Amino acid sequence: MHTKWQILIGLVITLIGVLSLIGVLFDVDIGPFCFAFTLIAAGTALLLRPTLFTEGQFKLLGNVRRYGAWPVADEAFYVGVGDVRLDLTKADVPPGETTLRVFVLIGDVRVNVPEEVGVAISSMGVVADIKALDRKGDYILTPLDLTSDNYEAAERRVRLETWTFVGSLRVQHTPISAAAEATPPQS
Repeated sequence: MHTKWQILIGLVITLIGVLSLIGVLFDVDIGPFCFAFTLIAAGTALLLRPTLFTEGQFKLLGNVRRYGAWPVADEAFYVGVGDVRLDLTKADVPPGETTLRVFVLIGDVRVNVPEEVGVAISSMGVVADIKALDRKGDYILTPLDLTSDNYEAAERRVRLETWTFVGSLRVQHTPISAAAEATPPQS
């Protein structure tokens, strides 16, 4: 558990450093913002601690990529600066609901889901560009909750919970025929 707190504190310190550098480069007083952000981040972490810090994959810098035949299970991904790409088109999605939590400080989240799998999305971003299911737009501090038309009736369902400070979210339903022809992305 100590490692997870160290990662969170490291991310907050890194973000404050980036904001301070921006302040120096553009001659803007970032101090009050950094202080307020630190208090908000610490309070949010304490409130969400039971759900925020579940077991998962942690990367301070770098990308998380899952594609091909992989077993999908309840899982969390924590990325400081980088992208998360999850391709479920050939993955083994179990019957019932599976929850994937993705927390990215700065980066993109891209999820490709087979057409027969229902998707529920709960997303929050400080600054986010979102293109998910039939919705697209730019959002600032606006939560987004979307559900695919087949979610309730689908045998296999994925609940995607995302949080980004600055980034984009792309969620796409892929027809079965297109999924069979898809080739894995090159890293």
